[in-house]
Amino acid sequence: SAAAVAAGFLPVALGSDTGGSIRQPAAFCGLAGLKPTYGTVSRYGLVAFASSLDQIGPFSVSVRDSALTLSVMAGRDEHDATSSQRAVPDYGAELTKGVKGLRVGFVPAYFDQCPDKEVVKTCKLALNRRGHLRFYILSGVPFRRRIDLHQHRSRIRHRIEWQVP
Repeated sequence: SAAAVAAGFLPVALGSDTGGSIRQPAAFCGLAGLKPTYGTVSRYGLVAFASSLDQIGPFSVSVRDSALTLSVMAGRDEHDATSSQRAVPDYGAELTKGVKGLRVGFVPAYFDQCPDKEVVKTCKLALNRRGHLRFYILSGVPFRRRIDLHQHRSRIRHRIEWQVP
């Protein structure tokens, strides 16, 4: 699916992601790939490998296209009891709000263990780009494990607020 979008055969394609099957091919092909939050998109008809981890999401050439596709895909499905009953936000409109006030949590081990220093440099540059961002540095959290700030509140070492021009 990602290769078809990258080749220009399709404007958008769908994939299923358990452990990176949307996000990784998207990154390899220079695309936007999105694994939605559990329950956002119905999994009805999906052959699940790990039911609570499998999600269906879009590949596209832009984040905006993925947001618009997600707006169409998301919502309640009577065939999937795990699909969310919440109103579907306008994901496209969310993109215009900017980053002011955005909270970003990151674990230094994610940067420390990355073998490509250019990727680390680019990520840090992006984090410093613009807007007022709040950063939380977590310690003692295993690498490659989902981070829940509320669960790991006692492990927060520093709270840094940066005002970036």
